[in-house]
Amino acid sequence: VTYVDNSNINGIIMSDRVTVGGLAADNVLFGAIQQATANFEAPVADGIIGFSYNSTQITCSPNCVAPVFDVLVQSTGVPNIFAMLIDYNNGGTLTLGGVDESLYTGEVHYVPVTNRAFWAVTLLGIQVEGTSVVSNSAAFGLTIVDSGTSLTYFPQSVYNSIKNHFQVRYASLPLVNGANTLWKGSDYCLVRRSLLGLFPTIQFVFDGVTIRMTPDNYLYQSRSADGTTIFCLGLNPTTSGHTILGDTFMRGLYVIFDKESNQVGFAGTTAHPTPSSGPSSEDSSSAPSTATISAAAAVALAATILM
Repeated sequence: VTYVDNSNINGIIMSDRVTVGGLAADNVLFGAIQQATANFEAPVADGIIGFSYNSTQITCSPNCVAPVFDVLVQSTGVPNIFAMLIDYNNGGTLTLGGVDESLYTGEVHYVPVTNRAFWAVTLLGIQVEGTSVVSNSAAFGLTIVDSGTSLTYFPQSVYNSIKNHFQVRYASLPLVNGANTLWKGSDYCLVRRSLLGLFPTIQFVFDGVTIRMTPDNYLYQSRSADGTTIFCLGLNPTTSGHTILGDTFMRGLYVIFDKESNQVGFAGTTAHPTPSSGPSSEDSSSAPSTATISAAAAVALAATILM
């Protein structure tokens, strides 16, 4: 398997009884990793679980297996809906079989899935503090909401438009212009959190809803080799021609992945501004049982079943 960041794993297909948050199924097929490239996961993780569509549009070699959650849905009867809240402390919450209304505020704004090979939606445009920077939806290629991607990636032309706008409109901001800039990835980063307040908000415009990405999201916290806290740009170009809305986009939002109605929902939380405008959407996820799993720094899972 090769991922968007060009990391790669290979291994064999095995089966076992799988239990996640109290939802269980027998004879679940999964891959046992035998080899992985060095950039697959750092720090080393026990594994990776996918929640995408079980689609014939995806080419598998030698064959495809159903996603684990799809098998759990068939076994338990819970709705094929899951949701994620990635927080600002390297942790988060995964909800299986519905939504947890205690984790979000205000309305849920849904956008339809446009390509069931991925959690792909239509991105109409990018604004910076309300000024349109990209307004041609075709420029984004496929726009995929993907928690398995740490940063947010744009086609080169879109990335260049955002970069050029910053360098003209916000030329005086630290590390925006010059030889050593934020645009060189993690090579050059801010060293003071107070500087984040100088940077503008980026708006992602979908059909009926606009999602605000604050500097706390696109200038993500990391550590330098000597342990210093730094803030690096979480927006990168990609040669794939597609847009990947990864963790730097999702952080602080309650994001609902609904295969029952083939839609992705966005809701605000106490840690993130509520999405603006957009139609009110009824929650179609009256689940017989819902598993909410909280992960602290992606190390340990504490599962609670909500009946």
